[in-house]
Amino acid sequence: MFRLLCAACVVGALTLSGCSGPSQDNRPDTPTSIAAYPDLPHFEGDLAVTLVPALREVSDGRCTPDDDHGCSPDGTESFRMLGERQPATVVEALTAPSADHTSWTTTVRLDAGSESHLTDAQDQAAGFGGVVLVMAGDPEDRQVLAVAKPQEIQGKRLDFLGLEKAEAWAIVDAFAAV
Repeated sequence: MFRLLCAACVVGALTLSGCSGPSQDNRPDTPTSIAAYPDLPHFEGDLAVTLVPALREVSDGRCTPDDDHGCSPDGTESFRMLGERQPATVVEALTAPSADHTSWTTTVRLDAGSESHLTDAQDQAAGFGGVVLVMAGDPEDRQVLAVAKPQEIQGKRLDFLGLEKAEAWAIVDAFAAV
């Protein structure tokens, strides 16, 4: 009796599913799969930048750059540029989810010739409790692409850990947009 009841349920379910009409997934213009993640942002090339040790300044959320001040990429933070400005070349910027998929990691790599300049900027920033600005553009129109704490600098890399997706992608996009 139990088998007969189960068979009747299966036949009923198959009959009802056949009566529901054509499925929207069978239309030719409907994609069969959608990627879980779009392509991750990535920059690769030879981008001339300037590394500048700086201190964060208290601001009202608006920043106007000049010869001695830099602004965060979103324009909400102000930095007083101090120390020696160092030339460098960024060769790659990329991001990916962290190993535990709870945050994002962004890495900016510089060429081998820039390592000593990055170390100098890191040492100066660490000496006065500041950060290193990675800037691009003409001297009159420099823009800050990234802001690195001294502990985020390793050799010829800047490693930004524990970022939100939008923040991680914005760093890479800033390098790609120059």
